[in-house]
Amino acid sequence: MIKPGELIAVYWTDITSHDDISFHEARGCKPAPVLSVGFVVCVNDSYLNIVSSMFGDDGNDNQLRNVLSIPIAVIRKIRKYQEVDNEISLSKTR
Repeated sequence: MIKPGELIAVYWTDITSHDDISFHEARGCKPAPVLSVGFVVCVNDSYLNIVSSMFGDDGNDNQLRNVLSIPIAVIRKIRKYQEVDNEISLSKTR
């Protein structure tokens, strides 16, 4: 279970869009795999919100930059970052 404030890597699938291509080319279009890294803002049954930058250090009313809202249905995997002996490592959570 992930919690607000945790640093995570989210592997998810996004839509793609292509303009002015042939029918034959369109059959080869696929969704795009994406890796996003950020701090958990909130998570529920429908979506996960993460943020890549927070300005301020009081932990209460920080200014956020680059907030992503990712639908749960498109998430393939989530990994938590954990600090171990002053090193950052990834651990599987989903």
